[in-house]
Amino acid sequence: MNREDRARQFLPFDALKGLQEELRKREKTALRTDRRQLSEEEAEKLSERLLRLQKGMRIEACYYDGGYYRTCSGEVLTVDTVHKVLFLTVSGEKLAILFYDLYRLRIL
Repeated sequence: MNREDRARQFLPFDALKGLQEELRKREKTALRTDRRQLSEEEAEKLSERLLRLQKGMRIEACYYDGGYYRTCSGEVLTVDTVHKVLFLTVSGEKLAILFYDLYRLRIL
C-alpha cells in the first residue's frame, strides 16, 4: 500500500452525511424564544431612557431579533421618534433596532 492510500484510511469519516448540520439547525430552533411583554413600569422606564438618548452616547441594548434575544453595546447615531427606530454603530457597523423590539436599554 502506498503512502497516500495508507494516509487516506485515517481521514475523518462521516457515516451519516449531513447529520451534524441538521443537529445544529434543530438546536437553533430549540433555542428560539417567544417575545416577552413588558410591564407598564418597564415600558415607561424604557421610554424615558429613549427620550434621554443623544447622539454619541454609549449604550447597551437587549432586543428581540427573529426568535432570539440579542445584546449589543454601541454608540447612538440617531433616535427616530417618527418611525420609532434606534440607530447604533456596533463594531463599526450600523444597526437599526425598532422600539417595539427593545427589551432593555442601559446607558453606559
